[in-house]
Amino acid sequence: MKTVLHLILFYSMLVSSTSLFISCGSKESIAETQRFALPNEDIINLEPNAVLESDGIKQMQLFIDSTSLKLGGDIETIADSIKINAFVALRDRAAEISSADSNYILALRIMYGLNLNNKRMNLLYEPLFLKKTPASPQKINAEYMALRGPYIYKYDKATSKFKTTIDQSGLQVYKDNIQIKRSGLGFGEFQVSNDSTGDVKEVVFSFQELDSLIHGNPNTTKITILNAAEEMYISQKKHIKHILLLGPDDLSPVGPIFYMKFGNLSHLCPPSCGTTPYKYNLK
Repeated sequence: MKTVLHLILFYSMLVSSTSLFISCGSKESIAETQRFALPNEDIINLEPNAVLESDGIKQMQLFIDSTSLKLGGDIETIADSIKINAFVALRDRAAEISSADSNYILALRIMYGLNLNNKRMNLLYEPLFLKKTPASPQKINAEYMALRGPYIYKYDKATSKFKTTIDQSGLQVYKDNIQIKRSGLGFGEFQVSNDSTGDVKEVVFSFQELDSLIHGNPNTTKITILNAAEEMYISQKKHIKHILLLGPDDLSPVGPIFYMKFGNLSHLCPPSCGTTPYKYNLK
Protein backbone atom coordinates (compact mmCIF):
# COMPACT_ATOMS: atom_id res chain seq x y z
CA MET A 1 0.00 0.00 0.00
CA LYS A 2 1.44 3.33 -1.07
CA THR A 3 1.46 6.14 1.50
CA VAL A 4 1.88 9.91 1.62
CA LEU A 5 5.53 9.33 2.50
CA HIS A 6 6.12 7.58 -0.81
CA LEU A 7 4.32 10.39 -2.62
CA ILE A 8 6.42 13.01 -0.85
CA LEU A 9 9.61 11.16 -1.82
CA PHE A 10 8.36 10.96 -5.42
CA TYR A 11 7.45 14.59 -5.64
CA SER A 12 10.57 15.79 -3.84
CA MET A 13 12.45 14.65 -6.94
CA LEU A 14 10.29 16.98 -9.03
CA VAL A 15 10.21 20.08 -6.83
CA SER A 16 13.17 22.33 -6.02
CA SER A 17 13.70 23.68 -2.50
CA THR A 18 13.56 27.37 -3.49
CA SER A 19 11.84 30.08 -1.45
CA LEU A 20 8.06 30.48 -1.62
CA PHE A 21 8.29 34.27 -1.24
CA ILE A 22 6.98 36.27 -4.22
CA SER A 23 6.77 40.05 -4.29
CA CYS A 24 3.14 41.20 -4.13
CA GLY A 25 4.01 44.22 -6.26
CA SER A 26 5.04 42.09 -9.24
CA LYS A 27 2.41 39.38 -8.89
CA GLU A 28 0.01 40.56 -11.61
CA SER A 29 2.68 41.36 -14.20
CA ILE A 30 4.41 38.02 -13.67
CA ALA A 31 1.10 36.18 -13.84
CA GLU A 32 0.23 37.73 -17.19
CA THR A 33 3.63 36.94 -18.73
CA GLN A 34 3.09 33.31 -17.73
CA ARG A 35 -0.26 33.08 -19.43
CA PHE A 36 -0.54 31.67 -22.93
CA ALA A 37 -3.69 32.20 -25.02
CA LEU A 38 -4.42 32.61 -28.71
CA PRO A 39 -5.52 36.01 -30.10
CA ASN A 40 -9.18 36.77 -29.31
CA GLU A 41 -9.44 33.73 -27.05
CA ASP A 42 -11.41 34.52 -23.88
CA ILE A 43 -9.11 34.73 -20.84
CA ILE A 44 -10.02 32.38 -17.99
CA ASN A 45 -9.41 33.18 -14.33
CA LEU A 46 -6.94 30.41 -13.51
CA GLU A 47 -6.33 31.29 -9.87
CA PRO A 48 -8.87 28.76 -8.47
CA ASN A 49 -7.17 25.96 -10.44
CA ALA A 50 -3.83 26.15 -8.64
CA VAL A 51 -3.36 23.60 -5.85
CA LEU A 52 -0.63 23.91 -3.21
CA GLU A 53 1.85 21.05 -3.18
CA SER A 54 0.83 20.10 0.38
CA ASP A 55 -2.84 19.92 -0.63
CA GLY A 56 -1.96 17.94 -3.74
CA ILE A 57 -0.13 15.34 -1.62
CA LYS A 58 -3.22 14.98 0.56
CA GLN A 59 -5.45 14.58 -2.50
CA MET A 60 -3.22 11.86 -3.92
CA GLN A 61 -3.31 10.02 -0.59
CA LEU A 62 -7.10 10.35 -0.50
CA PHE A 63 -7.22 8.66 -3.91
CA ILE A 64 -5.13 5.77 -2.60
CA ASP A 65 -7.28 5.43 0.52
CA SER A 66 -10.62 5.80 -1.29
CA THR A 67 -10.26 3.70 -4.44
CA SER A 68 -9.40 0.11 -5.23
CA LEU A 69 -9.78 -2.48 -7.96
CA LYS A 70 -12.39 -5.23 -7.82
CA LEU A 71 -9.74 -7.90 -8.21
CA GLY A 72 -7.55 -6.28 -5.56
CA GLY A 73 -4.73 -3.77 -5.59
CA ASP A 74 -4.43 -0.05 -6.22
CA ILE A 75 -4.32 2.03 -9.38
CA GLU A 76 -0.89 3.58 -9.91
CA THR A 77 -0.69 7.22 -8.82
CA ILE A 78 0.97 8.39 -12.04
CA ALA A 79 -1.68 8.36 -14.76
CA ASP A 80 0.49 9.66 -17.63
CA SER A 81 3.72 11.54 -18.29
CA ILE A 82 3.72 13.61 -21.46
CA LYS A 83 6.38 15.65 -23.27
CA ILE A 84 5.25 19.27 -23.32
CA ASN A 85 5.77 19.66 -27.08
CA ALA A 86 3.18 16.96 -27.73
CA PHE A 87 0.38 19.24 -26.52
CA VAL A 88 1.01 21.76 -29.31
CA ALA A 89 -0.47 19.45 -31.93
CA LEU A 90 -3.62 18.90 -29.87
CA ARG A 91 -4.06 22.64 -29.34
CA ASP A 92 -3.72 23.11 -33.11
CA ARG A 93 -6.37 20.42 -33.70
CA ALA A 94 -8.71 22.23 -31.30
CA ALA A 95 -8.19 25.53 -33.14
CA GLU A 96 -9.03 23.87 -36.49
CA ILE A 97 -12.46 22.70 -35.35
CA SER A 98 -14.09 26.11 -35.91
CA SER A 99 -13.39 29.32 -37.83
CA ALA A 100 -14.82 31.53 -35.06
CA ASP A 101 -12.46 34.45 -34.45
CA SER A 102 -13.65 35.60 -31.01
CA ASN A 103 -15.41 34.52 -27.81
CA TYR A 104 -13.98 31.02 -27.70
CA ILE A 105 -11.79 28.81 -25.51
CA LEU A 106 -9.65 25.90 -26.69
CA ALA A 107 -9.99 22.92 -24.38
CA LEU A 108 -9.01 19.29 -23.92
CA ARG A 109 -11.22 16.48 -22.72
CA ILE A 110 -9.47 13.66 -20.83
CA MET A 111 -11.43 10.41 -20.59
CA TYR A 112 -10.79 7.92 -17.81
CA GLY A 113 -9.65 4.53 -19.04
CA LEU A 114 -7.85 1.71 -17.26
CA ASN A 115 -5.27 -0.95 -18.13
CA LEU A 116 -5.72 -3.91 -15.79
CA ASN A 117 -2.43 -5.53 -16.78
CA ASN A 118 -0.28 -2.79 -15.25
CA LYS A 119 -2.99 -1.23 -13.04
CA ARG A 120 -2.42 2.15 -14.65
CA MET A 121 -4.80 4.62 -16.17
CA ASN A 122 -5.33 4.34 -19.93
CA LEU A 123 -6.30 7.92 -20.74
CA LEU A 124 -7.83 9.17 -23.98
CA TYR A 125 -7.70 12.79 -25.14
CA GLU A 126 -10.09 14.85 -27.29
CA PRO A 127 -9.50 18.48 -28.38
CA LEU A 128 -12.55 20.75 -28.03
CA PHE A 129 -13.46 24.18 -29.37
CA LEU A 130 -15.69 25.91 -26.82
CA LYS A 131 -17.82 28.70 -28.32
CA LYS A 132 -19.47 31.20 -26.03
CA THR A 133 -23.26 31.11 -26.23
CA PRO A 134 -24.92 34.31 -27.56
CA ALA A 135 -27.00 34.66 -24.38
CA SER A 136 -23.96 34.55 -22.08
CA PRO A 137 -22.12 37.90 -22.05
CA GLN A 138 -21.22 37.69 -18.36
CA LYS A 139 -17.76 36.97 -16.99
CA ILE A 140 -18.85 34.83 -14.04
CA ASN A 141 -20.13 31.40 -15.09
CA ALA A 142 -19.89 32.33 -18.76
CA GLU A 143 -21.45 29.55 -20.83
CA TYR A 144 -19.73 27.74 -23.71
CA MET A 145 -20.98 25.02 -26.03
CA ALA A 146 -18.54 22.33 -27.12
CA LEU A 147 -17.69 21.78 -30.78
CA ARG A 148 -15.95 18.46 -31.34
CA GLY A 149 -13.39 17.33 -33.87
CA PRO A 150 -13.35 13.99 -35.68
CA TYR A 151 -10.62 12.26 -33.70
CA ILE A 152 -9.77 10.82 -30.28
CA TYR A 153 -6.10 10.63 -29.30
CA LYS A 154 -3.82 8.53 -27.14
CA TYR A 155 -0.30 9.45 -26.04
CA ASP A 156 2.42 7.24 -27.55
CA LYS A 157 5.43 7.16 -25.24
CA ALA A 158 7.60 5.55 -27.93
CA THR A 159 7.29 8.58 -30.22
CA SER A 160 6.43 11.21 -27.56
CA LYS A 161 3.42 12.21 -29.68
CA PHE A 162 -0.36 11.96 -29.58
CA LYS A 163 -1.78 9.54 -32.13
CA THR A 164 -5.37 9.01 -33.25
CA THR A 165 -7.07 5.91 -31.90
CA ILE A 166 -10.37 4.11 -32.32
CA ASP A 167 -9.80 1.80 -29.35
CA GLN A 168 -11.94 3.07 -26.48
CA SER A 169 -12.23 -0.25 -24.65
CA GLY A 170 -10.24 1.05 -21.68
CA LEU A 171 -13.09 3.43 -20.81
CA GLN A 172 -15.38 0.53 -20.01
CA VAL A 173 -12.60 -1.32 -18.19
CA TYR A 174 -12.30 1.65 -15.83
CA LYS A 175 -16.04 1.76 -15.12
CA ASP A 176 -16.23 -2.02 -14.63
CA ASN A 177 -13.25 -2.39 -12.30
CA ILE A 178 -12.78 0.68 -10.13
CA GLN A 179 -14.33 0.74 -6.67
CA ILE A 180 -14.87 4.01 -4.82
CA LYS A 181 -15.34 4.45 -1.08
CA ARG A 182 -18.90 5.38 -0.11
CA SER A 183 -19.80 7.27 3.06
CA GLY A 184 -20.35 4.63 5.75
CA LEU A 185 -20.88 1.90 3.17
CA GLY A 186 -17.39 0.72 2.36
CA PHE A 187 -16.40 0.50 -1.30
CA GLY A 188 -18.97 0.55 -4.09
CA GLU A 189 -19.00 0.10 -7.84
CA PHE A 190 -18.76 2.99 -10.28
CA GLN A 191 -22.13 4.61 -10.98
CA VAL A 192 -22.78 6.66 -14.11
CA SER A 193 -26.56 7.17 -14.03
CA ASN A 194 -26.32 10.87 -13.17
CA ASP A 195 -24.24 13.45 -11.32
CA SER A 196 -25.84 12.62 -7.97
CA THR A 197 -23.18 9.96 -7.34
CA GLY A 198 -20.16 12.19 -7.90
CA ASP A 199 -18.48 9.46 -9.99
CA VAL A 200 -16.37 10.89 -12.81
CA LYS A 201 -15.66 9.45 -16.25
CA GLU A 202 -13.84 12.44 -17.76
CA VAL A 203 -12.61 15.99 -17.14
CA VAL A 204 -12.40 19.02 -19.41
CA PHE A 205 -9.82 21.77 -18.96
CA SER A 206 -8.59 24.68 -21.02
CA PHE A 207 -5.33 24.76 -22.91
CA GLN A 208 -4.76 28.07 -21.11
CA GLU A 209 -4.33 26.16 -17.86
CA LEU A 210 -1.97 23.65 -19.40
CA ASP A 211 0.05 26.23 -21.33
CA SER A 212 0.22 28.60 -18.36
CA LEU A 213 1.51 25.74 -16.23
CA ILE A 214 4.21 25.03 -18.81
CA HIS A 215 5.15 28.69 -19.35
CA GLY A 216 5.27 29.27 -15.59
CA ASN A 217 7.83 26.48 -15.23
CA PRO A 218 10.17 26.97 -18.22
CA ASN A 219 12.61 24.24 -17.25
CA THR A 220 10.04 21.47 -17.35
CA THR A 221 10.17 18.95 -20.20
CA LYS A 222 7.17 16.85 -19.21
CA ILE A 223 3.76 17.22 -17.62
CA THR A 224 2.91 14.47 -15.16
CA ILE A 225 -0.77 13.63 -14.78
CA LEU A 226 -1.50 12.27 -11.31
CA ASN A 227 -4.50 10.48 -9.84
CA ALA A 228 -6.01 12.26 -6.86
CA ALA A 229 -9.35 12.62 -5.11
CA GLU A 230 -11.34 15.26 -3.31
CA GLU A 231 -14.41 15.30 -1.13
CA MET A 232 -17.56 16.84 -2.52
CA TYR A 233 -21.08 17.21 -1.18
CA ILE A 234 -24.25 16.49 -3.17
CA SER A 235 -27.56 17.03 -1.35
CA GLN A 236 -25.65 17.32 1.95
CA LYS A 237 -24.06 13.89 1.43
CA LYS A 238 -20.30 13.45 1.13
CA HIS A 239 -18.89 11.78 -1.99
CA ILE A 240 -15.36 11.03 -3.15
CA LYS A 241 -14.54 12.43 -6.58
CA HIS A 242 -11.66 11.02 -8.66
CA ILE A 243 -9.75 14.01 -10.05
CA LEU A 244 -6.52 14.55 -11.96
CA LEU A 245 -3.65 16.84 -11.00
CA LEU A 246 -0.97 18.19 -13.33
CA GLY A 247 2.60 18.75 -12.22
CA PRO A 248 5.71 19.81 -14.18
CA ASP A 249 8.94 17.90 -13.68
CA ASP A 250 10.76 21.06 -12.54
CA LEU A 251 8.91 23.80 -10.64
CA SER A 252 11.02 26.94 -10.83
CA PRO A 253 10.15 30.17 -8.96
CA VAL A 254 8.91 32.23 -11.89
CA GLY A 255 5.36 33.33 -11.14
CA PRO A 256 2.43 33.16 -8.74
CA ILE A 257 -0.24 31.12 -10.51
CA PHE A 258 1.28 27.64 -10.65
CA TYR A 259 4.57 28.15 -8.78
CA MET A 260 5.05 25.17 -6.44
CA LYS A 261 1.48 24.10 -7.21
CA PHE A 262 -0.44 21.47 -9.12
CA GLY A 263 -3.11 22.24 -11.70
CA ASN A 264 -6.50 20.86 -10.66
CA LEU A 265 -8.51 20.02 -13.74
CA SER A 266 -11.66 19.13 -11.84
CA HIS A 267 -12.55 22.78 -11.25
CA LEU A 268 -13.64 23.15 -14.87
CA CYS A 269 -16.33 20.48 -14.84
CA PRO A 270 -19.38 19.29 -12.96
CA PRO A 271 -18.91 15.79 -11.52
CA SER A 272 -19.21 13.83 -14.77
CA CYS A 273 -18.73 16.51 -17.44
CA GLY A 274 -21.71 14.87 -19.08
CA THR A 275 -23.71 18.01 -19.78
CA THR A 276 -23.20 21.23 -21.71
CA PRO A 277 -22.85 24.15 -21.70
CA TYR A 278 -19.57 24.34 -19.83
CA LYS A 279 -19.14 27.28 -17.46
CA TYR A 280 -16.01 29.34 -16.85
CA ASN A 281 -15.09 32.38 -14.80
CA LEU A 282 -13.29 34.92 -17.03
CA LYS A 283 -10.72 37.55 -16.13
